[in-house]
Amino acid sequence: MRSHKISTKLEVDRLARTIGRHRVDEGLYLFVNPARRKDGVDAPPVAGPQSWIFRYMRHGRARQAGLGPYPTVGLAEARARADAARRLLADGKDPLDVRAAERAEVARKAARALTFKDVAARYIADHAAAWKNPKSEGQWKGSLETYVHPFIGRTPVGQVDAAAVLEILRQPVGKAAAAFWSERTETASRIRGRIELILDYAVAHGHRDEGENPARWKGHLAHTLPAKNKVHKVVHHAAIRIDDLPGFVAELKGRSGQAARAMELVIYTAARAAEALWASWGEFDLDKMTWTLAAERMKGGREHVVPLSRQAAALIKDIERGESVLLFPGNSPIRPISHVSLQHLLARMKREGVTTHGMRAAFRTWAARQGVARDVAELSLAHAQPGLEAAYQRDRLVELRRTVMQSWCDYCTGKP
Repeated sequence: MRSHKISTKLEVDRLARTIGRHRVDEGLYLFVNPARRKDGVDAPPVAGPQSWIFRYMRHGRARQAGLGPYPTVGLAEARARADAARRLLADGKDPLDVRAAERAEVARKAARALTFKDVAARYIADHAAAWKNPKSEGQWKGSLETYVHPFIGRTPVGQVDAAAVLEILRQPVGKAAAAFWSERTETASRIRGRIELILDYAVAHGHRDEGENPARWKGHLAHTLPAKNKVHKVVHHAAIRIDDLPGFVAELKGRSGQAARAMELVIYTAARAAEALWASWGEFDLDKMTWTLAAERMKGGREHVVPLSRQAAALIKDIERGESVLLFPGNSPIRPISHVSLQHLLARMKREGVTTHGMRAAFRTWAARQGVARDVAELSLAHAQPGLEAAYQRDRLVELRRTVMQSWCDYCTGKP
């Protein structure tokens, strides 16, 4: 290590050829690292990358701050940076602490510069894997693109306020250009909730200052907008008439195609459309006559066992099994046919006003007419029953439901 002051580039270049730490000025050192050799581990080391270091004492402890690589940072610039560090020390400040604070401020400003659209994309990417319905990611992206991003998509997320949220919820929609909240209340309420989640996410990740969420309903927007149940009448999914169901099933059985078979499975099991469309071969046990759906496949987040009727089991056996794990694969073997295919099926059958989800309502109506116990009917639809213990649901009611589902399928297929 040299002890005299270095004043020329030529001297620095000479030092740069020797591995070690070389003193250039008061507290200023040129650090020469050994180069990585590829010609054998036993070869003698040679000089490699060089960098400037400023060494100093702070509260009795030796510290050092990097000033940049040589020769990118020349001698004059290295001395200027060392002088700046000495001035900080003279003012009672630690150069490393000051640098850390500056970097944190730069990072904070960069985080605050992210737009609402940027943060929304990060939220979706972080949470999509946990969503039960594979369609949720597309629904989130589509709804935000349609209703939110035109208003605040380019706005820094930290600047989104209550006025902006209200502008979104009051935007004109439809032919009559009525306010979003009053015309499409259910959708608007869902959008408000998504904005709230994204803004909470922004706070948690440092993209927005802490404070009241401008999209929060309780105690905030509730004082400005009417409750959704005051402005929106719930429209239930249209259900097929119970008396028409046997004829519909007979016509359905005469049709070919995956959509027809998926619709049959929906009817025979009273399942949701997404549950049937995403059904996989491994979920069925035809020896035990059961269809077991994992918790992550269910809306309620709890495993559901469907007792299969004879008609449902026969349906599964007749479906041709291909290379896909899915019963109803679409264009891709890892994705099923779409829900739209079921709607098109109903349209071809000229069943206007009837929906796939309405088949579950038809089952519930039939069960009520037959005097089926409420708990059994609700569990058949995989509706949450908090008053029942899990063991009771899984064991005893599975067999009770088996009898109900067989009677239901006998009715649907016209059997006495």
